[in-house]
Amino acid sequence: FLSSTPPVQLETILENFFYKRLKKKVNKIILDKFGTVKEITAQSWKQVVNEAGEGIWVVVHLYDKGVMLSNILNNHFVHLANKFKSVKFVRGVAKVNF
Repeated sequence: FLSSTPPVQLETILENFFYKRLKKKVNKIILDKFGTVKEITAQSWKQVVNEAGEGIWVVVHLYDKGVMLSNILNNHFVHLANKFKSVKFVRGVAKVNF
């Protein structure tokens, strides 16, 4: 394929490929702005979750200290946040108010 392609056309193909790759990398840099699990409180909920921004996904883990399953989920959240850096991962202590 490449040996039968005229040099000018080959240059255009390579430039298009380069710019597509560059665009993907720039978009990834722009989108990958989280990467960690942030601790939130009831007071910061509105700002961190409700007002996260247009197009930003927020995953919330409400946990209970000392519960083994909560600790396991917290560890999974750390790995997921590192893998999906365009998603905001937050956690907060669950409280029951009667």
